[in-house]
Amino acid sequence: MAKNHKDIRHRRIAAMIILMYHCGLRVSELVALPLNNINLNKKQILVFGKGAKERLLPVSDAAIEEIKDYLEIRKCFIKGKQSNWMFPSLTSKDGHISRDSFYKHLKTLAVIAGISPSRITPHVLRHSFATQLLRHDADLRSVQKMLGHESITTTEIYTHIISEELINTVQRLHPLSRKK
Repeated sequence: MAKNHKDIRHRRIAAMIILMYHCGLRVSELVALPLNNINLNKKQILVFGKGAKERLLPVSDAAIEEIKDYLEIRKCFIKGKQSNWMFPSLTSKDGHISRDSFYKHLKTLAVIAGISPSRITPHVLRHSFATQLLRHDADLRSVQKMLGHESITTTEIYTHIISEELINTVQRLHPLSRKK
């Protein structure tokens, strides 16, 4: 919906949502993403996370296409000026869209889409990224690395898997669960 909107601010937010959801970025990592940290050819993003730790994230083909579409309108947000940020803003003191601005736009889009704004937050997008990977058999360590969690315990707490799925996994894979 936002991607096809005529208002370029909605299209920027659509690109941000897709990038956040496809890569599991923290909102702070997303808004302060330097333009040159995205390698479209290698389909990778270099992210500086908590504690200035860097990690290299894969980017899906769908997200790459969205980034390319967004880059065509990005110049509208800098009006002839130079900016090192992927998501620049002329009104922000940092030079890039603020976390608060992104949050407000996200809530506005939720209302337009008929979704309760209380159900959508930047963290929900990050959480959904992790949950979907785990539901499709990604290993916990890989998800931990992509999220930039120092401890696997953090990843375990934050990603929930429906207990029925866990029971089925144990019954299917554990040697003592097999019938003789």
